[in-house]
Amino acid sequence: ILNPVVAPLNDVAFKSGTIDSLSLDVVANDYFAAGTIVMSFSDLKIKLIQKQNKNGLNLDNTLLTFAINTLLIQRNATDKPNTIIFERSENKSFFNYLVKIALHGISTSLGFKSNKKNKHDLKRQLRMRNIESPGVPINK
Repeated sequence: ILNPVVAPLNDVAFKSGTIDSLSLDVVANDYFAAGTIVMSFSDLKIKLIQKQNKNGLNLDNTLLTFAINTLLIQRNATDKPNTIIFERSENKSFFNYLVKIALHGISTSLGFKSNKKNKHDLKRQLRMRNIESPGVPINK
């Protein structure tokens, strides 16, 4: 169900596995979104979608896909909440903003993005815009 949205935006497709549940709790404004995602999955594998280079030849992503599935993705995820922080591109649509927030959260749940970096980014955004925390646990 996610591949039609995920594949064109991130050049990645879900190859196999099960997403048991996905819960997204986000507060957003005109500048950024912050919140948490809980994604429970099992035996998840992804495939990098091949792009063509300047000569029209497909770039082989087989080795990189294998490395990501073997080393990066946690095979089975528990119900551990992950922090989402996403800065909005003001010239993009609201729908793009929503999809990118969700994809950013999924990337964090899969291990592509760091919770520590996300929390640091949120603190920076809050200081920069002189606003209070939107209820996202950033001190843990």
